[in-house]
Amino acid sequence: MAVTFDAASSNGSDTVGQTSISTTHTASGTNRYVIVGLSFRRETSDVSGISVSYDGVPMSQIGSIVGPGTNVSACAMFGLANPNTTAGATVSASWTNGQSWTEIGVVSFTGVLGGIGTPVTQVSANSSSPSVTVSSATGDMVIDTLATSGGTTATVGVGQTQRWNRSSATSFIGSGSTEPGGASVVMTWSLLFADQVNYMAVNLLGTAPATSGKNFPTLTLLGVG
Repeated sequence: MAVTFDAASSNGSDTVGQTSISTTHTASGTNRYVIVGLSFRRETSDVSGISVSYDGVPMSQIGSIVGPGTNVSACAMFGLANPNTTAGATVSASWTNGQSWTEIGVVSFTGVLGGIGTPVTQVSANSSSPSVTVSSATGDMVIDTLATSGGTTATVGVGQTQRWNRSSATSFIGSGSTEPGGASVVMTWSLLFADQVNYMAVNLLGTAPATSGKNFPTLTLLGVG
């Protein structure tokens, strides 16, 4: 079975000091998996205490890039297997330190039999073409999350499908895309100009983990007496 895109939704907020953001999403199909990507423009302190829920169910953090600094970007990704199929389910994210701009992107998939792989990240102080290479396989799907101060436009890489892409008036961008799996998948974006970048991607597996391969004999119980 191959991992297949189901649906995408997103929301952005340019409110100074915000500590939460939400959107709505509807997941459907079998062997579902939902990914949430968060992009931040930090103010005077690092993003911390991030939590995300889907239809009231807590999601697991896949990874985050929230290094030190002010007025720069940060990002995080969360995942949940077999989310509820509630129509217009609320997806909520919150954190402890106020930020000046936040983007949330939600993408659901079907056919995810093996969960997710290990996230791959890139942090750069000066890049106009963020890029990560993800180990994958045919039938898998790779999804990324970008946070950058590199202008007001970001162009998705060849072979990828843009799932969300929002920018603020202060040259901050939060974006996400997907690409079908292969032996090695390169995820990339092109920015208006070089600037600080936080970028991460993860592989969704369309094949269940292999068993040990051991064969055990079949025991036949015979009656006694």
